[in-house]
Amino acid sequence: MPKLIPLNSRFDARVAIGGPPRSGERAETGGYLSFADGRPIDMLALAALWDSWPPAVFYRATDQPLTSGVPTVEATVYFRRQLPFDGFHADRPVLIHTRSAMAHDGFIEEDADVWSEEGELLAQSRQLAVCR
Repeated sequence: MPKLIPLNSRFDARVAIGGPPRSGERAETGGYLSFADGRPIDMLALAALWDSWPPAVFYRATDQPLTSGVPTVEATVYFRRQLPFDGFHADRPVLIHTRSAMAHDGFIEEDADVWSEEGELLAQSRQLAVCR
C-alpha cells in the first residue's frame, strides 16, 4: 500500500480485500497489517491497529472528491480476545476488514474487525467520522 501520510510509514500494509481506492461498489477494504519495525502484536497494538487502515469510504467509487481526511468524532473498540493466547503468533500480521454502510449529512459510520492469522476475532470497532 502506498505511504501517503507519515503514519503509514509505521506499518506494513498489504491489501487483501477490495480493489484500488475509488473503485468499489461499496465502501469496503482491508488487508494484512503489522508494524514496520517488527514490533509484536499485543493488546496495546490492537487499540491502534483498528484505526491504522485508510477509511473504507476512500474505496467506494464516486464522482464527489474527498477534499481532506475523515476525522473521528467518536470511536468504540471492543476487545474480543486477550493476547497472547496459546497458538497466537504475535510476530505475524493481523487481518483488518473495514466497511461503511452509512453516510448522511457529512458523517459516516465505519466498522472494523481485526482477525488473527489463526482465525480468531481479536477486536471490533465502530466509529462516527466527519466526511468533508
